[in-house]
Amino acid sequence: MIVLVFDTETNGLPKNPKEMPNILNCNDWPNVVQFSYLLYDTNARAIILKKDHIIRVPKDVVISPESTKFHGITNEISEECGIPIEGVLNAFYEHFKLARVVVAHNVEFDKKFVVAEILKLTKKRTDLIYLLGMATDIATAKKYYCTMQEGTDLCKIKAYTKVDKREYNKFPTLTELCKHLFGYEPKNMHNAMNDVIVCFQCFYKMRFDLNICEENQDVFEMASILM
Repeated sequence: MIVLVFDTETNGLPKNPKEMPNILNCNDWPNVVQFSYLLYDTNARAIILKKDHIIRVPKDVVISPESTKFHGITNEISEECGIPIEGVLNAFYEHFKLARVVVAHNVEFDKKFVVAEILKLTKKRTDLIYLLGMATDIATAKKYYCTMQEGTDLCKIKAYTKVDKREYNKFPTLTELCKHLFGYEPKNMHNAMNDVIVCFQCFYKMRFDLNICEENQDVFEMASILM
């Protein structure tokens, strides 16, 4: 089985995070500033590829100090180290189509940003039908696995509603989920590639009840830096 695990870092939060981006409002969505993913073959027990990209944002986009506090990416880093997102999205889509399962922590958040970035390309490219199909595939695919959603009842972290103080299980952060499953809090989170590695570990444990670090030396070496 081919598994794709992905994560994005962004320049802020959308105004209406519950809405799916569309061709009319896509430019209202903040920009992706880092896009990382890996493709893994569970049968071969091997990483097929991993990609970690800083994105060069448009020159009129200001990366806010508030978002930089989380991911460390500034306009200067974006300009000097970044690459255009168009090529990143094209490659990601090809790998997306190969995967049987697509994993993220808070899938809805990340996939909406990917869709928004694809739709932004319709403003400068002529292959509108292809781009709309690409965005639709990513928006409506049924092969997603959200470690945040799946980990909610597993972690059982109690919280209370604001109005009536009713108790419920809150969504775990990726750090909280990792601590529950493996007993440690990973370092240097909110780096998209680091988040991908930790998310992959959590997925593998939740889906197969196996520690991927004991099966794959490459994953172990990447994960050990975060322990």
